[in-house]
Amino acid sequence: ETAMPKLKNYNGRYCESDYENAFLSFLEEEGWQYLPSNSIPRASRREVLYTDDLELFLSSTNPDLDPEEIRQIIDAVRLAGAESEFAALHKVYGWMVDGIQFTPQSGLPRMVALIDFDNPKNNIFRAVNQFTVEYTNNGQTENRRPDILLFVNGIPLCVMELKNPADAHATIHDAWKQINVRYWRDISHLLHYCPLACISDGVKTRLGTVRTPYEHFYAWRRVNDGDKVSTLPFEEMQTMIKGVYSPERFLEIFHDYMARRKCYGYEVGPNGELTVNLKEAKVVRWIFEQYIAGDSLGKIAAGLEQQGIPSPTGRAKWNREAIDKLLSNEKYTGRVLLQKTISTGAVQIENNGLMARYLYTDAHEAIISDEMFVAVQQEKLNRTKNPENMVAISPTF
Repeated sequence: ETAMPKLKNYNGRYCESDYENAFLSFLEEEGWQYLPSNSIPRASRREVLYTDDLELFLSSTNPDLDPEEIRQIIDAVRLAGAESEFAALHKVYGWMVDGIQFTPQSGLPRMVALIDFDNPKNNIFRAVNQFTVEYTNNGQTENRRPDILLFVNGIPLCVMELKNPADAHATIHDAWKQINVRYWRDISHLLHYCPLACISDGVKTRLGTVRTPYEHFYAWRRVNDGDKVSTLPFEEMQTMIKGVYSPERFLEIFHDYMARRKCYGYEVGPNGELTVNLKEAKVVRWIFEQYIAGDSLGKIAAGLEQQGIPSPTGRAKWNREAIDKLLSNEKYTGRVLLQKTISTGAVQIENNGLMARYLYTDAHEAIISDEMFVAVQQEKLNRTKNPENMVAISPTF
């Protein structure tokens, strides 16, 4: 591994490259507040939360809670991130979407939101670069320094790794490897909070998760459905920032990704069995039928919104990426694909041939026929050959 590049001064902003400085400027234009990492107070460099912002958000949205109660909530969030069991980490993800249950001294238990998804302006959005995170390696203190982290209310939600376009040896695959291999190995306690990842080398800019295999990172080719497709290299980065990282859009994508733990169209019975939700199943069939009929993901989303059908996460707006994920879910055929991911200690990675995957048929009642499901997968394949239709985040099946 190579030594860390030295930082250069770009009008008071210390970055590894001019490209990083430009990337931060684009994020600022979309509404992210730039914050240099050395201005974030931390008890140690192992800490990854910006607790001042979390305290400010919790205090302003819960004026009835006293400072000690706010501190108790912050401590719960901070301590949960240090846990290594993957099931425990899902608790943190759940808190981000649904809030954390808290019982104030003067009342009944209630849910306290860590992020306000309904009112984006109530949140604090920060773009922080060169945030040093320490870890121990064979008894020695060492560190990693992600290029850019996006914090919402003091919680890092997205890691960005940039490779200098001027460096002929640096590739976007190197950026992926930095996050999905080295960061998981060395600073997994940061990634416990941080599910989304962006990699870029100036020519290619791709979106995925901190567990997504490299080949499943995708370009974001349009800001809005119906826009002209961007094909110029530098445009790809700007389109990603405008299409994904405007704060309101980012929260929408983040919420849909994090909340997709229940399978839309089904309900979970008392013994964990899946039973069909007839109302939602009708929507699932309609989505599959419209896609086969040639509708784009954006057109399907607009149709659902016009019908007043709430998204799987209960929101009025449907996300294109959520529809794409739904169209790839083998559960709708009555099958369950096991070992799609593998747990290696604290790390949960996608199983891309490392171990056998097991397909159980007739596991529950089907909503979609095998023929319809296969036809949709073939149609998806046909469309992804045309880069303008690529969407973000890895497919399920």
